[in-house]
Amino acid sequence: NRDDAEAMLSLASVLRRRGETNRARRQLQILLERQPDHEKAHESLAMLFLQERKSDSAITQLQALRRLSESPATVARCDAMLAHLQSPDSFAFQRALTEAIERTGPDVTTSLMLAENMAEVDPERSSGIYRRVLALEPDNESAMLGLVRCEEQTLRYESAAKLLTTLLPRRPNRHSWRLSVLDLKSRVWDFETVLALARDEEARDDLDDETQTRYRNWIVEALEELERGEEALQNLEAWSTAAPDDRGAALRLAQGYLNDDQPDRAVAICDELYQSDLDNEHNVSALVLALGRAERHERAAQLILDRVWRDPESDAALGDLLVFLTEIEHTDDALEVIDNKLTRTRNREAFQDVAITVLASAERHDEAVERVEALIDEVTSLLRSVSEDGSRAAERPVPDDQLRLRPNAFSLDALHDRLEDLRSRLAGALLGARRYRDAEQSLRGWLDIARDPRVRFNHLMLLAAALQLGGMPDEAADASEQALALRPDHVQLNNDIAYGWIDRGVRLQEAQRMIRHALSRQPGQAAYLDTYGWLMYKKGAFAEAKKWLTRASRALQRDDPVVFDHLGDACWRLGNQEAAIEHWAAAVAVAGEREDDALSPDERRVLTDTQGKIDAARAGDRPRTAALAAPVEEPTE
Repeated sequence: NRDDAEAMLSLASVLRRRGETNRARRQLQILLERQPDHEKAHESLAMLFLQERKSDSAITQLQALRRLSESPATVARCDAMLAHLQSPDSFAFQRALTEAIERTGPDVTTSLMLAENMAEVDPERSSGIYRRVLALEPDNESAMLGLVRCEEQTLRYESAAKLLTTLLPRRPNRHSWRLSVLDLKSRVWDFETVLALARDEEARDDLDDETQTRYRNWIVEALEELERGEEALQNLEAWSTAAPDDRGAALRLAQGYLNDDQPDRAVAICDELYQSDLDNEHNVSALVLALGRAERHERAAQLILDRVWRDPESDAALGDLLVFLTEIEHTDDALEVIDNKLTRTRNREAFQDVAITVLASAERHDEAVERVEALIDEVTSLLRSVSEDGSRAAERPVPDDQLRLRPNAFSLDALHDRLEDLRSRLAGALLGARRYRDAEQSLRGWLDIARDPRVRFNHLMLLAAALQLGGMPDEAADASEQALALRPDHVQLNNDIAYGWIDRGVRLQEAQRMIRHALSRQPGQAAYLDTYGWLMYKKGAFAEAKKWLTRASRALQRDDPVVFDHLGDACWRLGNQEAAIEHWAAAVAVAGEREDDALSPDERRVLTDTQGKIDAARAGDRPRTAALAAPVEEPTE
């Protein structure tokens, strides 16, 4: 019944959510043909046009809505949106919406628009607006979901999970919400809850294969985090047995065996898959991986070589061979394969880069430097030739030794791009060779002539690394801040700069915004968790600091002396002396295992200062824990 306006609007909303914007637009246009004065249809169509970046069409709908509406709130909202479309200024738009609400009174639609517009830059304020919407309209799903996002952005994961859980009964089949709850619970290491929720959902008989697999993956991850690896394997075995023809289930079981350090059992599964379909490259790759982990290198090599012989021109097959040779430390063999390939491929740049990577993996950094310098000399020579006489020197026959150094393309733009890429690779090779001063001097020279923001950003990032490793942290911080100005959303830079400010106890408000940005993008990154925990410590919130630093220690891929040292300081401040000494001792032990010239300044500080904390604590004296950003009262037990 196309005269049922509410049904038409609802269908348009569903179509828009499904990404079928053409059908959604047509639905709204049909509604407006029948009811030209339908305000919600005009506004929905305007929002759809905005989503499609069709500003002129959106303006037409908003102007029509403004003429029709007798609601002061709607008129004010239209004025704000029209002004924003004429002159896009987010802060001006936020002010206009705020003034509209103040002038016409609380309004759900305008308030939601304001909250959504400022959520990225000011999630705290946005959260408050969503709460006011819910006070007006408790069942407003958009406001509740917006509030969940804000709680997540401000790292209040427990609160976000609790809010989202209240929505679950409304949408029994909205598995994206349930999976989000599992993710939020995992961020606070509540894997008992993750396991219980995932098992409840996995047991449903109305799941599609993909959704069921996602719940099963959560079950396995939770069991592994709870150190119940044997039970995780039992689940994987049961699922694979129940679906003998499911290749995905078999591969997940094989991966489970690899994770449990049972590579021979993984080999048996992958070999069976391989024998069932000898031409399937994915089966070959899986078997080679398992054989490598089982240290059965001879057969793995034979499988790869068979694949190369069947298709000698396959770059993918050759790539697998090079990875394998690198992993078993046959570096010279890998380089010989690459050099042979370079004389008969048009994809020379890719294989030149692989050679540099192979040398770096083998820690033959001086050779990597020499190889990159030779490539740079060739590109520079070609640039000089092309710029001088416009000749196409690249097409002339050249000896194999020179051909191996040639880039792929020879236009001026392509040569300039390759030169900049090689300069970055040279800087990386110099850093690997611990020639920090040489890297710094080269990068400063290249920055003087670089104009492309992308190139400048890459050079600044490498310069910051060279300066930090070279023992010049202040200069490194300056280079990092210059890079951040070019890419304000860069996740690692936001963390690194925030950590520097936090460690010095300065600019904590800015640092908090930046580390929240980093963690909202990569919530499981141990370094970012440590930064946030250190922020809490510097602010004197020691219990919060311990919580976040503990999460950082659990998320580590390898032990980190700085995280342990931070955790020790937090425990001492909370009065837990035994735990503090334990964490400090772990920090000293891990730092002592590292090569001295590979230590970061913070790791070096652990070696020089942390043993003193342990000695003082054991002697009954007060250790010199890290200073706070501002004086606070010492908490008591």
